Parts: sequence; structure tokens; C-alpha cells
Amino acid sequence: MYPVASQTETYNLFRTLAAVDFSATDIAGTTLALSREAQEALIFKSAAAIGMAMDDATLATLKINPRVLPQWDKAGRVQIYIEGARRNTLEATGRIVRLVP
Repeated sequence: MYPVASQTETYNLFRTLAAVDFSATDIAGTTLALSREAQEALIFKSAAAIGMAMDDATLATLKINPRVLPQWDKAGRVQIYIEGARRNTLEATGRIVRLVP
């Protein structure tokens, strides 16, 4: 088990996916359509979690400044907030597809 797995946080980025979006028999062939905001949140939060689990020597080897990790974490939280606001706006208008004339 990866050492950080016991310290993970749960984010419900997939709460609006339908059951038909998943295939229990073809996991490798399953794709999930995430919004740009949800993708960025996943990237920032994952990068911050992995970086915070590394020791200073490993960060130095990878040329990652440890002071950037809290900024990545904050950026992930901001993107999750933006994604929630976007979803609430879509649900409030009663449609999930923008109508373009």
C-alpha cells in the first residue's frame, strides 16, 4: 500500500456522473468526462499530496521547492470551489448543456 493512501482526503468530483458512464467489465475502456475545473483540482490536489509525502532530499533531487506545495493544495481547493459553483449554477438553471444559437 502506498504510504499516503491512509491519509487521503475524499472529493466527490464524480457526483453528477450517471451509472451508465461506468463499465464494470471494461475498466480500462471506461472514460470519465470531467470539467476543466475538476481536472485541475484533481491534478493540483494529487501533486500537493504526493509532494508533501516526499522528504526534502527527494524534493531537492526533483528540483521542487517545498514552499510551492501549499500553493498547489490551495489551488486545488479553489478549483473544487469553482467546480461546485459551476455545478450549482447548471443545476439551478435546469439544464447541463449550454444552448448556443
